[in-house]
Amino acid sequence: MTKVEAIEECEQLMDPIQVFCNRLGHNQSIGAAAVLFRAGNLPCMLRFYLGTDKEHTVYEAEEVGLLLAAKLITTKHDLVFPISILINNQVAIQSSDNFYPHPGSYLADLFRKHMGKVAKAYADFNVIVRWVPGHEDVHGNEEADKQAKRAAEGTLNNSQSMKLLHFLSHGSLPLSILALIQSQHNNSHQRWLHLWRKLPCYQWTNRIDPSLLKRSFVKLAATYPKCLTSLLMNFCTQHIPLNKHLFYLLKSKTPLSPHCPDLEETVHHYLFNCPKYHCECHTMSTALGWKATSLPYILTKEDAIQHLVKYVNSMK
Repeated sequence: MTKVEAIEECEQLMDPIQVFCNRLGHNQSIGAAAVLFRAGNLPCMLRFYLGTDKEHTVYEAEEVGLLLAAKLITTKHDLVFPISILINNQVAIQSSDNFYPHPGSYLADLFRKHMGKVAKAYADFNVIVRWVPGHEDVHGNEEADKQAKRAAEGTLNNSQSMKLLHFLSHGSLPLSILALIQSQHNNSHQRWLHLWRKLPCYQWTNRIDPSLLKRSFVKLAATYPKCLTSLLMNFCTQHIPLNKHLFYLLKSKTPLSPHCPDLEETVHHYLFNCPKYHCECHTMSTALGWKATSLPYILTKEDAIQHLVKYVNSMK
């Protein structure tokens, strides 16, 4: 079978035949290509359009690139070994020696099958799959990248079906379950974001912690007990048993503060302005300085949260 190696300087290769494989995503579409170089001959190339990134994965495109390389090799009747297949994706290289089933593994199996046919036909068979770093101005890799970009533009740029593997000549691959799941996940996430931005608490929460959707709160509260996590979330969303929120829930007759009859009992008033808790507020201000007047700071910074807990407990 083929050997697997990694190189960083392609110019050091002296193999008489080199095949560069590449894949490219362009305008949410994916294409793969392979280009065979042989001294004294014009380059030979094959292109194949897989479909959109909602239907197929980059890994599949890399494996299709290897299949196109295998097809280019099997069509030559005067092969001279060793032959190098160069690709800039190490995962695809490792899969050529991995016999465990995984999504898209049928493509790796087909590649091994075609290399096996070449091995039976030539006693001196020696094909090495090598890793080549991308974006390093390697001529062969640049040409494969150019052809992959053409392939990603649509099926019209596919190589003639008679030149492709029979498996690819139909013009399409089975849809990738992983790509479909990821696409569904992305669609659900976008719908959720749309609904979330319509909620009344969004504007308030976004002012407190703009990175909330990047799991900042989950990371912050990872080691906190549930009672503290609940308290912080209530402060961040204003869903806390103060009169302003209770009045909205029809649980209070008035939104006004019991200590300040002319002012609503909001989170900001409760923590910073209510004269009833002036001493507690002064204690926190002494510990945190001017930052103690910033609600986003005391609700999102770990050092401030410890003082906030003491502040709230002292109010009870």
